[in-house]
Amino acid sequence: MTPSGPATPGTLDDVLFRELFDAAPTIVFVARPDGTIGYVNPAWTAFSGLPRESILDDRWPNAVEADDADRVVGAWLHAMAHAQPFREQFRFRVAGGEARWVVAHAVPTFRANGSVGAWYGNIVDVDDEYRATQRRAILARLGSAFADSLDFARTARTVVSAVCEDFADFAFLDVIGSDGRLRRVEVEAGRLGGDAESYRRRVPPPEVKGHPINIALASGRPIIVDHTDDAWVDATAWNPEHAAFAHTLPLASVVYAPMIAAGERIGVLTFGAATGTGRRFTESDLDDVQEVARRAAIALTNAKLYADLTSSEARYRGIIDTAQEGVWIIDAQARTTYVNRRLCEMLGYDADEMFGQSIYAFMETEASRDAEHAFNALRTGQTQRFENRLSGKNGRTVWAIVASSPILDAHGAFAGALGMLTDITDRKAIETQYRLLAEATPQIIWTADVRGMMTYVNERWTALTGMPRDEALGYGWCAVVHRSDLAPLLTKWREARDAGVDFETECRLRRASDEAYRWHLVRARARRDGPAGETVEWLGSMTDIDASRRLANNRDIIARAGDVVGATFDVETLLTHFADLLFSEVADEATIRLTGGTEIVRTHVPVPPDAPVLQAQMLHRNEVIGAITLRSRERFDDLDASLLDELAARAAVAIENARLYEREHRVAVTLQRALLPAVLPAVDGLAFDAVYSPGATEAEIGGDWYDAIALDDGRVVVSIGDVTGRGLTAAVIMGRMRQAIETLATYETDPVRLLDAADQVLRRTHPEAIVTALVGVIDPLARTMTYATAGHPTPFVRGADGTVRNLPGRGLPLGLRDESQPPAITVVLPTGALAVFFTDGLTESTRDIAEGERRVIAALHDAAIKEETSPAALIVSRVLDGAIRDDVAVLTVRVTDDVPAAREWTIRWRFDPRDRRRTYDVREALVEALVNFGREIDTAAAQLVFGELVGNAVRHAPGVVDVELTWDDPSTPILHVVDDGPGFASRSGLPNDDAESGRGLFLVECLTRAFSVTRESDRGARATAVLMGRG
Repeated sequence: MTPSGPATPGTLDDVLFRELFDAAPTIVFVARPDGTIGYVNPAWTAFSGLPRESILDDRWPNAVEADDADRVVGAWLHAMAHAQPFREQFRFRVAGGEARWVVAHAVPTFRANGSVGAWYGNIVDVDDEYRATQRRAILARLGSAFADSLDFARTARTVVSAVCEDFADFAFLDVIGSDGRLRRVEVEAGRLGGDAESYRRRVPPPEVKGHPINIALASGRPIIVDHTDDAWVDATAWNPEHAAFAHTLPLASVVYAPMIAAGERIGVLTFGAATGTGRRFTESDLDDVQEVARRAAIALTNAKLYADLTSSEARYRGIIDTAQEGVWIIDAQARTTYVNRRLCEMLGYDADEMFGQSIYAFMETEASRDAEHAFNALRTGQTQRFENRLSGKNGRTVWAIVASSPILDAHGAFAGALGMLTDITDRKAIETQYRLLAEATPQIIWTADVRGMMTYVNERWTALTGMPRDEALGYGWCAVVHRSDLAPLLTKWREARDAGVDFETECRLRRASDEAYRWHLVRARARRDGPAGETVEWLGSMTDIDASRRLANNRDIIARAGDVVGATFDVETLLTHFADLLFSEVADEATIRLTGGTEIVRTHVPVPPDAPVLQAQMLHRNEVIGAITLRSRERFDDLDASLLDELAARAAVAIENARLYEREHRVAVTLQRALLPAVLPAVDGLAFDAVYSPGATEAEIGGDWYDAIALDDGRVVVSIGDVTGRGLTAAVIMGRMRQAIETLATYETDPVRLLDAADQVLRRTHPEAIVTALVGVIDPLARTMTYATAGHPTPFVRGADGTVRNLPGRGLPLGLRDESQPPAITVVLPTGALAVFFTDGLTESTRDIAEGERRVIAALHDAAIKEETSPAALIVSRVLDGAIRDDVAVLTVRVTDDVPAAREWTIRWRFDPRDRRRTYDVREALVEALVNFGREIDTAAAQLVFGELVGNAVRHAPGVVDVELTWDDPSTPILHVVDDGPGFASRSGLPNDDAESGRGLFLVECLTRAFSVTRESDRGARATAVLMGRG
């Protein structure tokens, strides 16, 4: 950039000029009369990555490549001495040490007295252009290697000299010999110095697989080493002698380029830059490197091929002449330059008659067009394979498969083509016979090319679809395929075509006579040829299977309709699902209208007002209960009508069954509720709530019940249970059991004995029945509940603070109980407790008991339930998220008294420890309580403590014992064992070796946090043990 006008260095202070120069995209500088740089614009930093200060004043020569510095400085001094414009091309070093080619211009401006006032100049980056010129020069030189000589040694010499001409500082050429080892055939030492022989004998052995030359040869990818050092030399040397030699060389950068021609590796071209030259190769040179190696490979391959052909030309010509295929070679103008004996036999011409003739002279017009298309593709470097019809002598037609490849000259330009022709005239005659047969068959017969495009279809296609055969070719046939079938059909066809496997699918084709779509089975198989069995064509058929397919589909729809009508007894749901089935499988719009006004309409696409309509009445016992109307964009036929009649009949039966169910279900629910208590008792300190929900999917009544009976002494007996099975018998048993427990509670309040008595009643009246039940006796004054279970889920209890616990308990169901059942359990209910009794329909509604229990606990954790006046209904709504599959009974008891009578959550058992079965049951219930109520309790230690204390009671105080489990907090349970004996003293150490007792109490002290024994005023001894946690 050279400003015009009488500018001086002072003008740089002018705001306009400074803004202009600072915004310039190229490097602009201003030099003083003495040649030092006074200003350079920001483009210098953008170009070089260096600050502007790096070239100001007299520092600019430091940025010039060392090899160019003397020349550039001399030219600059000469320009200043003669006050002449300066122009020079050289290399600037930029950040990172890279050297880039630039062109610098500068012109002087003069003062009024004629002396130089300043120099204005610019610097232009021409590195890419310069290197491109270099590349064109070397590529042209390599290309000329074809024309210069076909001698291999001379060509090798040309390759290395061309590379070193103005591209690299040295070059080595290694070629794979007949023994598979690399042989260094040519060396240009260049700036490395030394004699060629010292480099020629240092070729890495093949076993040194880590050397870059062997790596490049094996991988087929160039390796560019942009910087070498001693460590790199040591890493690539294969012996000490080679390492010592390599350390003497001024290597700066090395490139290893594998030479590959026609997919065959022929060797490696190694070249690079020497130190002190400013030249360096980086990854940015990769394209140039690959092109240089490619041209070198072509030149060497051509020379080697020429040598091979020259040595055995007669033999190769004999092979070509005796080949079973015709050989036809043409030049760039499609003129014949060679034909072999077989091709002459095929066409009936002599070689002299064909020489110099255009290939089109041996073809008719249509065949000429196909050949011209292939010839144009050959010009672009593509190989071609196609079938074509040739005109032989005396008018004979010859069909041939033509496989042709382009021939390139030494410069890589198109020079002609070589074709191999296989005579398929006889095969074409057979195909003609088969085509006549295909035209006579009642099926649709078709063929397609390797791309999957239809190439032929017989007349049967037009007879069915009305589409002319030429319009069906390619993918024109898609126009008559049903819109719903086209996408999956094309997907399957593409997959079969790509995989080369047999193709089979079903689709609907539009029939021309009535515009109806008919189902067809479409099949295709690949016809293969050649030694690799490559697909050359597809042969296919289309068979009408509409009748069998429609019948099978109708049977499937009828079966699915049976599933739909059997899945629900709700009339509206049934109608909705039935209409969905109709519009998705039979028509575009379905309307079901019942006598009385109920109507369901389903559609998924707009249907024209004049669309075809199909209707059927729904009859039940000769009475019309409704009608089904179908509308579609396509025509209905007799099969559709018979299908709709069958569906309408099934729908009518299902609707009447659903209506009958609704009536019977209402009666069943009424009866079930009549068997449950009409009201729950009103007791001071307690609040009751209950809900019963009959199963929505069953018409039969179930056997669930709940009850609460107020006793004269203020206590309340609660019971809940479930009779196995359903129906009237289950309801009768349920009513009998509820009444039996209510009657037994007037004189027996021990839950275990009460359940045993109920078991006897059940066995006597219904010996085959099984009933689960739970009975609890709640004392509102003592705030306790004593309960026992007969195979029924134990209740959940929620404390006022939100703590939720599942009470322990086990026992056999009524009808299966034996004489020894676990003792009753007493629990002290916490302040504001809410006890939840339930049947298994609540927790099993999700088909996952653990999930059902999790939902119950989540509902009880919710703070809203604390103030809820109808907690039973709230729990049911939170737990059940859909239709109730089974009967559900829930009874809740809330403790409203605020004065605790004992420590909250205390659990008590009373039993005779001499009854081993009872002792076992209590121990199991104790462990269950520790797991449900506690946190990280050592249950194994607790069982040992329980066993020692109860065993001690057996030895010292025969009779019943009371076991209590109380809590300071969830991690500190306290076990109490109270007996009627005289008491005993605990010990703090092991007894002596001769002692016969005392070791058990020592174990108790070791396994508890604290242990003590006290004397009860009204009983015997109270042993108190504070149990330990894990760890």
